[in-house]
Amino acid sequence: KAFPIVKMYVKAGNEEDAEDELLRYCKGLTNINEISTVVNLFISPPLPNLARLLTIVRQRPGIIRVLVLNQEQPTNSLIQLISGSSKSQESRQPMDGFELLS
Repeated sequence: KAFPIVKMYVKAGNEEDAEDELLRYCKGLTNINEISTVVNLFISPPLPNLARLLTIVRQRPGIIRVLVLNQEQPTNSLIQLISGSSKSQESRQPMDGFELLS
């Protein structure tokens, strides 16, 4: 079975827009029988508050089958990494998964 994928970039401060967009998308899918989807959320620091967005996902298990969270690295930190002016990979702090959900 194939699932269509919706990709969304969620920026801190624009969570409400992302929630509205996801609700419109789900409403459109309810008109199609036996369809499910994958939601792919892209986030970057400062991390957005995903609580309400995750509630929308949890309330629609028949429509949203899979949720994928991708943390993107901001362009300026990538440039620093490439130029060698940032911390080494070993000294970087790992991302706290619980921070995403709060």
